[in-house]
Amino acid sequence: MELFYEGEEREDNPLKDKYLTFVLGKLRFGVALQNVLEVLPVQPAIRLPGMPSYFKGLIELRGSVMPLLDLRLRCGMEEAAYREKSCVVLIDTPQCTVGVLADEAADVETIPPEAMASPSEEVQQTLRGCIAGVSGDGSDQRLYLDLDRLIA
Repeated sequence: MELFYEGEEREDNPLKDKYLTFVLGKLRFGVALQNVLEVLPVQPAIRLPGMPSYFKGLIELRGSVMPLLDLRLRCGMEEAAYREKSCVVLIDTPQCTVGVLADEAADVETIPPEAMASPSEEVQQTLRGCIAGVSGDGSDQRLYLDLDRLIA
């Protein structure tokens, strides 16, 4: 699930096992901090015809154009109105840089690999295969994004 400098794992990587968590409804998601480029206020997007409903369009940031995804819709959840704390998490995926809408950015947490488990089949089906791992349980559960499948 992690991406490493120059394609190799380094023990001295200061971002190793650190995840940015963000909230969507009652769920808390996480993404490896080394893949997070920035957290921004919600940006207006240029809609493109014929795209899936979760593809909100393209956003421009400092001369670069990137897709904006509504993770709620991508994971099969209901669409929600933007709130004051809504934000865009810019994530570097294996395919490209993508903006992901979130209700709010929550925290940076350290999650060692042994604390992360594979998602259940039910979680994978419910959230459309976008989850690479889970940690915690009940209301303290975290769902970690599968960056390879996020924009597939």
